[in-house]
Amino acid sequence: MAQRQAPGIMGVLAIAALLCGAPALASEMIFESDGSSLDPFFCHYIDPAVVPTINATDGIPEPSIEFATADIANYSFAPYVLPSLHEGQTLLGTLDFLISGEKNYVEIAGFGASISASCDYDPDTGPADGRWPLPSIFYASNEGALYVEYRNKEHDIVRERVPYELSLGSWHHAELSIAPSDDPDAPGTYDFELLIDAAPVFAGRSAEEIRDGDALGVLLGAVGSGYASRVAYDNVQVQLRDTPTCRYGPADEPWVFTRGRGAPVTETKTWDSCGGPGTMQLTLDHVSSALVYLNGVLVLGPDAFDANVTEIGVPVELLAGENQLQVELRGKPGSSLSVSFVSGERRQRDAELLPRRQLLLHAPEHVLPAHGPVRARAHLEMG
Repeated sequence: MAQRQAPGIMGVLAIAALLCGAPALASEMIFESDGSSLDPFFCHYIDPAVVPTINATDGIPEPSIEFATADIANYSFAPYVLPSLHEGQTLLGTLDFLISGEKNYVEIAGFGASISASCDYDPDTGPADGRWPLPSIFYASNEGALYVEYRNKEHDIVRERVPYELSLGSWHHAELSIAPSDDPDAPGTYDFELLIDAAPVFAGRSAEEIRDGDALGVLLGAVGSGYASRVAYDNVQVQLRDTPTCRYGPADEPWVFTRGRGAPVTETKTWDSCGGPGTMQLTLDHVSSALVYLNGVLVLGPDAFDANVTEIGVPVELLAGENQLQVELRGKPGSSLSVSFVSGERRQRDAELLPRRQLLLHAPEHVLPAHGPVRARAHLEMG
């Protein structure tokens, strides 16, 4: 059984809120299964004769929902309705899983296939409306790799491969969180993060629309390939949680400053920030000279600028609370610069996770699509 070494991402947020004296964050349980009944998981496919079972002697503590299959796909949905997902909210799906088959391709975190409460999902065409509001994560044990499927900014369904070794025959804990992105350059997108056993494994951004009142489904299951593919699940939960809305940079960033005619003018702007280390990112348009102050300290002087330089990044430490930015543009009228701020936490997360991601625009032929056209007796060559 996996040892719980640290709280997950939402647990850290809750602890931080308590330490800061903030009120407890509200949480709504949308779906829950303790592994003792198949009743919630009544949308079975591909073969209606192959359904999950209850293992009364396994689980955390016990029992658990078990899928075992050889040559066909064996999935079940548990429909639920997402009441909303707005700024300041996070959808969190968690479950415990154990993989024990010889060679497996199994679902470990699928909390958002678009279906209806009446299981309107066709095994040959996928969701009735063709949408995948939340990403799905699969594990291929013979490859030692995760496959993450979601809709990218070009609105294509893509699959990314992440090398990752899981211990077969042991219980693991997965957390998948998704929240509206606070990136002003990516409106209408959602940031998601996968943790396994409290460790960050993958982070990405989905461009699929998430609608109030979406009918979604928790997806559990396994795909056979001529081998005994087996996976068990327990403690499945879907929660909608309030999350801190504190931002690092200004809500309306990037801020744009333009050199007017006449004597140089100092412009002053203020905003509230969560504080901490990060980067002040400047995009320049023919700026030959300027003064930039942050909280009364000169961070960029005239010598830092050149009309041929288009970007500058400056390490900064923002205050927790009100911050002040002052910009005085000099030089040619019409020149301009824009300023935005990126937290150090986001940069560190991206630096750690992105090198581990290998983008696959097309799923390998030996991998059965997570959702979409499939055949009941598809045989897969998994090496």
